[in-house]
Amino acid sequence: MNFFVPFTTDPEQAQLVCQWVETRLQQMGFSVFREPVFQVTSLHGSQPITNTVGQKSVCTGEVVMIILRNDLECLICSYSKGFMRGEPIRIPVSQVEAVLVFG
Repeated sequence: MNFFVPFTTDPEQAQLVCQWVETRLQQMGFSVFREPVFQVTSLHGSQPITNTVGQKSVCTGEVVMIILRNDLECLICSYSKGFMRGEPIRIPVSQVEAVLVFG
């Protein structure tokens, strides 16, 4: 899967949006790797939950815009969670079952 951000028109715009979100999260105190993630599967209790860029999140009902990560957690960004407002959905690495990066 090639890197994209939903609702952007080309790869250059997607990169700019991703950099903007990275900067926004860093200003909020989050560290992020520069490798955007396409999909994260995590366990909530014993229930697997998959969040995929471009699809609706089970957690928010909003489209997942960007997924970033660091050594401690994956950061799921939808419009109102980390993208334009608020903090991202935080999934500790201890709950992460699988990560699929763009590539």
